Amino acid sequence: MNRTPEDFIVKNLILLVLYCLPSFVLSQMIKEQNIYGYIDLELEQSITDKSNFGQPTFIDDIAEVSLAHVNLYYDVKPNEHTRALIEIAYQTKFFQTYSQPSLTMDSLKIGTLDQNLSIAQMSQANRITPEQQEQLEDLQSVLINREIQKSSPNDVDGGIYIERAWFDIHFNPLLNFKIGRYVNPVGIWNVDHGSPVLISARQPLQMSIIGIYPLVLEGGMIYGSHYLGDYELLYKIHISSGRETIDQRPKTFNDLGKGWRVQMNFDFLDGINLGHSGYFGTMREASFKSTPQVVLSIDDANTLGGILADGDIDTDEYEVYSKIIEESVDFSDLENTEKVSNYSQEFVSGIDLSIQYSKWKFQSEVNQQIVTNLHKVSNDYKKYTYMTGIYGLLSYEHMINTNLAVTPYFMAEYLQFSLNKNNPLASYSQYPLKIWNDYFVGLNFNVWGNVFIKTEYTLADISLDKDISPQYTTTRDIQVHQFLIQFSLAF
Repeated sequence: MNRTPEDFIVKNLILLVLYCLPSFVLSQMIKEQNIYGYIDLELEQSITDKSNFGQPTFIDDIAEVSLAHVNLYYDVKPNEHTRALIEIAYQTKFFQTYSQPSLTMDSLKIGTLDQNLSIAQMSQANRITPEQQEQLEDLQSVLINREIQKSSPNDVDGGIYIERAWFDIHFNPLLNFKIGRYVNPVGIWNVDHGSPVLISARQPLQMSIIGIYPLVLEGGMIYGSHYLGDYELLYKIHISSGRETIDQRPKTFNDLGKGWRVQMNFDFLDGINLGHSGYFGTMREASFKSTPQVVLSIDDANTLGGILADGDIDTDEYEVYSKIIEESVDFSDLENTEKVSNYSQEFVSGIDLSIQYSKWKFQSEVNQQIVTNLHKVSNDYKKYTYMTGIYGLLSYEHMINTNLAVTPYFMAEYLQFSLNKNNPLASYSQYPLKIWNDYFVGLNFNVWGNVFIKTEYTLADISLDKDISPQYTTTRDIQVHQFLIQFSLAF
């Protein structure tokens, strides 16, 4: 039987009515429901010290205006024992909590189209020195990682996604259940992550770009609270599918993510909260191996070898290097791509402290992640690496009048990486990182209670891991200056 377009329209109208009618009837029975959200507009300028070779892949030295976030919440409470929340979010850029797919080349062909020579053959023919051979081999992974991070659909473009979708079942203060997609209840910052409730414009790296903890989980949680005299004890225990890594599919109970949080609220000063969070889970990731056709002329190969020889590359040399690479490397032919699965186990633990006294507020978190390589065919099997993150934030709220408050703030963050080549979370930069220091200073203007204007300056001081890549021993550390103005509206 032939179906006309009119049949298709009628069918979908019937389905729409059947879907909306129960929803309408249910909405009339709901005791309480709210729709709210916020919008962020950001003006950003980053400046990187170009005397250094390279920079983090997610930092662009351009002035940028972006609609950074649009978050919409639908919060319903049918009765006093149940509640559901859906958070739909738009984000300009996605910074994943896992590494991008990596791509490595077996050989880099150097020469003319008639006579292609591998790096090893070039060395054997004495056309390049052993040092140049090592530098060019290292160059391969730099080029590939950069290209993959540019082209990955999971990263740069952003889009609309579901931030949270859960429902609660309340029995009593001591025992409650949460099921669905929820924010990982770790520390202070990850739970309160919407810009209207944040003092600063930027979150600490460990709670945003890097994600030392899984930021969002899908699973179930038991939580509650109990008073011990004048002090309140809160607890949360959860189990989930784990960190949202590439190719993450739990296969056994051991693959599931398990976590907890305990917090004590003390009635000292105007409030002191002390908490501890933990998480244990696995990461299954997919990487890719291929041999694209890459051809460099002898002259270009010698030019690159000379530029890389001393490891200290100035601005002019970097421009020459970039031009050669852009004109010579072709990533279009990736038909012979082989998928490789990686398997790691992570344990993350941290403590946090929040102190409120009059108009002053201080909060700090210390977190450490330990990753153990469980991929048996890897040369790093059973080897572990760690990442440590510490930050502290100090602010002072000054009420100018009933419609305007200004809050100056200062925040410092310290990140240390160990053997980051084995840690998927530390691979967002094409160069091995050792230490990352961030210093934030800014002003937060609150107008009418729901309009926020934040001005912020950030200095990032990034140290490369020269033990992993000795060719960077003469390269100075990378410094990035960032200027940001954020406009937020809560509704």
